[in-house]
Parts: sequence; structure tokens; C-alpha cells
Amino acid sequence: MKILIFNIYSINNAAALLRASGIPCRVVGGIVYSEYFGGFLYHVWCEAFLGEWIDIDPTFGQMPADATHIVFLRQNAERN
Repeated sequence: MKILIFNIYSINNAAALLRASGIPCRVVGGIVYSEYFGGFLYHVWCEAFLGEWIDIDPTFGQMPADATHIVFLRQNAERN
């Protein structure tokens, strides 16, 4: 039996660290494909503004996040 543990804390921590460093960041939600789970899963990750918006997924350790991340919702963020 495969068990998925959803960890929003890693996303919130990553967003807080990016913002504290002066890097604009927003949290996005959608789906991601997982070979391990054999399909798509609901998921959240970050986008950081580094001249352009870059997907960062601390859960899977990806920067930039791969093409299996499909965005459904995007948090509004002010670029300072």
C-alpha cells in the first residue's frame, strides 16, 4: 500500500525563506505526475521571480520543476 504524506510546511517554509531574502515568491497548486504512485496527484509548489517566474518544488527537490507540474491555481504576488 502506497501512502502519500502531504507536506504544506515545506512549501510555506520555502516561500518564507525566498521572501525574507528579498525574492518575490508565490505558491501555486495543481497536479504533478508521479511514476511511484502511477498517475497524477494534487500538489503545491513555489514560483520565484528571478528575472522571470521559475517553478521550484522543494518536495521533489526540483529547480526548475519539471514539465509534469501542471498549474491550476496561482497565488497573487507583488513584485517589489
